[in-house]
Amino acid sequence: NIRQIRSVPLSAAFSRYGIEQVEIRGEVLLTKENFKKYNRQLEEQQLPPLANPRNAAAGSLRMKDPAEVSRRNLEAFLYHVSYYASTDNLDLKKGEMAEAGA
Repeated sequence: NIRQIRSVPLSAAFSRYGIEQVEIRGEVLLTKENFKKYNRQLEEQQLPPLANPRNAAAGSLRMKDPAEVSRRNLEAFLYHVSYYASTDNLDLKKGEMAEAGA
């Protein structure tokens, strides 16, 4: 479902820099404007409105239907990237640390 959030890039050239694994942390958001718009759509369909934007955004990631997630117009705020570089670089760092007495 994260792929349905337009502000999340679907690819990045990490491998070009020897980065093998990436962990990206962030928050999924439903703006008040999009929340109101989505609730109006629900009311037109005679469905109960969502209680608040925070719970609506959090619940969206657990939904089974990606199309429904897309209709909610979620956004993401990515705030942390950590990575694991290739083992060649890791071995080099271990050698440098040993020479430094670490």
